[in-house]
Amino acid sequence: MKWRIGKRGFTWGAGAALLIAMLPLSCGSGQDSEANVIPRAQFLAKARQICIKGGAKMDKYYFSRIPRSRKAADPEEFLNRVDEEIVIPVKTQQVKELRALGLPEGKEKKFKEFLAAMEEGIEEGKRDRRTLRSSGHYAFQRAFDMAGAVGMKRCFLG
Repeated sequence: MKWRIGKRGFTWGAGAALLIAMLPLSCGSGQDSEANVIPRAQFLAKARQICIKGGAKMDKYYFSRIPRSRKAADPEEFLNRVDEEIVIPVKTQQVKELRALGLPEGKEKKFKEFLAAMEEGIEEGKRDRRTLRSSGHYAFQRAFDMAGAVGMKRCFLG
């Protein structure tokens, strides 16, 4: 019995062999799952929208609560509670959405450090809600200081 493999059969066989040979390269290669790098301009356009959306959500929440702060027994503590209710969820969502975008081309390492600083600020804010406001020690100070280098000042400025 003779095996006959035509051009199509050879092409399919070679393609299958190549695919099988590449599987170990794509699975468990030890690389970060965040290694998706996108052009910086594209990244910044999307990232700024994430920050604008979060800022608008915080503004709306604050403006609905500020009139009540004047009637509170301790207005400062009332505002700290308001910060805790809105800042932590919004910043957490921003980090999640920013991470999902990928990494900005040429700023991958700095952006990873920025996200880590944001996460540290979130954790610090959870531990002490007074740090969510910029008076005294600010939970997001490190992230704020890094924001300009990665084009993310919009996440902190209204």
